Amino acid sequence: MKLSARWGMLLGMLLIAVSLFSTQTQQEANAQTRDRCSGGSFVINKTLANGANWTLCWEERSSEGIVLRGIRYTPPGGSQISVINQINLAQIHVPYDDNTARFHDLSDYGLGGGHLNNMVAADCPDGTLIQNNSRNVLCMTVVPTGYAYKYYAQVKQGSALVLRSVSHIGAYNYVSQWIFHDDATIEPGIGATGKLQKCTNVAKYGWKIDASSCQYGTSHIHNYYWRIDFALGGNTNNVVEQIEFDSSGAAQRNLQLQDYTAETAVKFSPETFRSWRVKNKTVTNSDGHAISYELIGNSDHVFRGPTFEPWTNNDVYVTENNPCERWVSHNDGSGCADDVSGFVNNQTLTDPIVWFGITFHHLPRDEDDPLMSSHWSSFQMVPRDLYASQQR
Repeated sequence: MKLSARWGMLLGMLLIAVSLFSTQTQQEANAQTRDRCSGGSFVINKTLANGANWTLCWEERSSEGIVLRGIRYTPPGGSQISVINQINLAQIHVPYDDNTARFHDLSDYGLGGGHLNNMVAADCPDGTLIQNNSRNVLCMTVVPTGYAYKYYAQVKQGSALVLRSVSHIGAYNYVSQWIFHDDATIEPGIGATGKLQKCTNVAKYGWKIDASSCQYGTSHIHNYYWRIDFALGGNTNNVVEQIEFDSSGAAQRNLQLQDYTAETAVKFSPETFRSWRVKNKTVTNSDGHAISYELIGNSDHVFRGPTFEPWTNNDVYVTENNPCERWVSHNDGSGCADDVSGFVNNQTLTDPIVWFGITFHHLPRDEDDPLMSSHWSSFQMVPRDLYASQQR
């Protein structure tokens, strides 16, 4: 009877925990529709040296960490334009090559709350620390970026607004970074540092470190995914278009453009120079060209996992907006499919969400012990015909 009573108590506690988790999940999902731009402490408004301005708001969530909303750009001497409604990390998937661990860091642990570092001055040199709940959770700096352009004596130096937060999960510290360039380019990225999480005694699963507690540093994957809700030129008439060139190996190559009208999953294709752009069907620049942003990856690593990780079969997903589709993987308990591959079910695209993935395979080095060097993964969202000429 004592054993039965104990199990009954544990079951009751488990049911309460599940109920609380479900409530929190729903509350965080509902938060996607809330506008935090009305609170002054959550608004960033920065004018750069060339006169360009970035305005956005931010919020902290327990799972996503820092979420950016309402991103708007104003060119030098021009008018403000809406770019993105919301952008955030949507998963960090970390499978180890020896299959001893396959982590899903955002959905299972989270970048916010107790995992979000309370930064100090050394984390934000020449910048400004921004607080939430009396903790320094965001660093804001403006940095030089080198040549904006140079043509003989015609030369211009560029600058960018940089936002950073730091989260610790296990032995890793993840540095979430957002770079807003003065030419309207946006560069989301993430750096991984801290200490090596796992070691092995099997040579084929890593690199020889010969540290006192680590014979071989276990090699592993970092699959980073972002969820992007564009609002380019407004919340309507946004379309995702694929750009590529055919005839690989031939003397001539032909431009091919394809609008996505239904939900789509697609792979990177370096051979055809494949990229994607989000355009507004009705808003044009002064040349009459549709305004758009092109998404360009910066990694030469590709990961295709086992059959029980179907989301790794593709790198870019375009789905119809659905609040319960939050995580690329382990999207459990939300009322939607378990992963982003299941989000693609042939719905017509009227309010597209772009899920953009970048892969980095980390083969440790001696230099990663005792403290691990930062390794960075990023992609760019580059204006394409946002304006009829360079805005500098």
